[in-house]
Amino acid sequence: LHDILGYDRVNVLMVNSEKKCFEFIASRGGKEDKISGITLPLDSRSGALFKVFEGNRLLLVDDISRLPKEFHLQPPCDKIHQLRSKNFILCPISVRNEVVGLFGVDNKLRRLPMSDTDVDTVKLFAVQISSTIIKINLLRAAEKLTDELESTFSELLGFRSEHNEVEEHLRQATLSTAQSITEIARGAEIIQAAVDSTRSSSGEISVSIKEVSRNLEQLNEFMDATVTSMTEISSTIKSVEENSQRSHDMAEIVRQQAEDGVDAVVDNLTGLQGISASVGETAAVIGRLAEKSEEISHITEVITEITQKTNLLALNAAIIAAQAGEHGLAFGVVAEEVRALAREAAASTGAIGHIIDQIQDYTRESVNHVNQTKRLVDSGITQGETVESSLQQIQASSQTAMDMTQEIRKSTREVSRAVDSVSRSVESLGGLSSKITGASREQSTGIQSIVRSIENVVAMSDEMASATENQKSKMREIDEAVQSVREMAQRIFFEIEARQSGSREVIEQLEQLKRESAQ
Repeated sequence: LHDILGYDRVNVLMVNSEKKCFEFIASRGGKEDKISGITLPLDSRSGALFKVFEGNRLLLVDDISRLPKEFHLQPPCDKIHQLRSKNFILCPISVRNEVVGLFGVDNKLRRLPMSDTDVDTVKLFAVQISSTIIKINLLRAAEKLTDELESTFSELLGFRSEHNEVEEHLRQATLSTAQSITEIARGAEIIQAAVDSTRSSSGEISVSIKEVSRNLEQLNEFMDATVTSMTEISSTIKSVEENSQRSHDMAEIVRQQAEDGVDAVVDNLTGLQGISASVGETAAVIGRLAEKSEEISHITEVITEITQKTNLLALNAAIIAAQAGEHGLAFGVVAEEVRALAREAAASTGAIGHIIDQIQDYTRESVNHVNQTKRLVDSGITQGETVESSLQQIQASSQTAMDMTQEIRKSTREVSRAVDSVSRSVESLGGLSSKITGASREQSTGIQSIVRSIENVVAMSDEMASATENQKSKMREIDEAVQSVREMAQRIFFEIEARQSGSREVIEQLEQLKRESAQ
């Protein structure tokens, strides 16, 4: 415009980004072409420039002095030499109906008037500038978009390795989970087998406890019979003691009245025979008591074995409960209770064994005393027979008979004390037997609780097996989903690569367009 068409000055001003002032972009004409740092406020002080900006329309001025004051430059704008002209054309540079700058020409030096041809020329150049600005903005936007797309594609492609790693971790986790589920299933089968075994053992324990209860009931009956026998023995011993007293009295009478010795000896022989029979019966009863004590000892051994088995089974049940985790807590408590009952039964069995040993000791002592009594009675009978055959020796032998009756009385007192001790021991044994019976009933109840708990464990193991099967099915579905996601991701990355290649072609085309625009 300046060099070819011959305008004295051509000015290009653009509105700054804050839209607060005009900035000189270019100025050609004369010697005053330095425009660096020259700005004009975007208000009425800019005169005609602000009017053109505000009205967004071209302004042809033949003589600025003829226009109103509002079209004139106001301080400090009136000091800018590049704008000091009376005849000029101002044309807005619009982009999408928004004024972004001003394009102006003048003939200040040659003072040539401006015509419509000049107006059309300025309009044409303003339109070209607007088009160029639009192209530049479009190129910048496209370049920015392609840069962002390139960055996005690079980031997305960078995620490929991370995706592969995550996919591999997910696959490993799926395999690990599948193996864990398989191990859980095997554990559930083992638990089921152990529960079946425990249930069978519990049934056997229950049967054994019932058998022990029956044996204890028989033992109680035997204890009752023993107490009755001891009462009879005590009564018999008292009778023996009374007979001994009578024998002593009779021996005194024999010594005084030898004539009546035959009758007294006959009575004495009768009493001694009764004593011998009673003593024999006593010995037999005591022997049976010793046999029953041996049987009780065997029973306590059986009870001890049962309690040991119960303790072992309870320990196994506690181990299985610990392996079952939270599902086995209730079963573990029951197992501990069974162990406690087993320990209590073992302690009670030991006490019973100790009492049985005492009973056996007392029984052996009673047998010795009874045998001694029987020998004394036999001796009394022999002496009575001797007295009967030899009345002449009655008086001399009466003193011996009196001494023997004294020994009989002493022995009967000892036997009586032994029998009382045996009776008390048998009563204590009966009390212990009752306690054992109660404990066996409690054990039976505990075993029933264990059986019920085992049934619950069976149900839980069945549920666990069903859950593992369901989880296996879900894991297969997850594996299929992972495979589908893998294929989808591969397709996405392939499409991203294709789009990246397309975006690079677009960038190359934009660069070509920029080069062509620059030319």
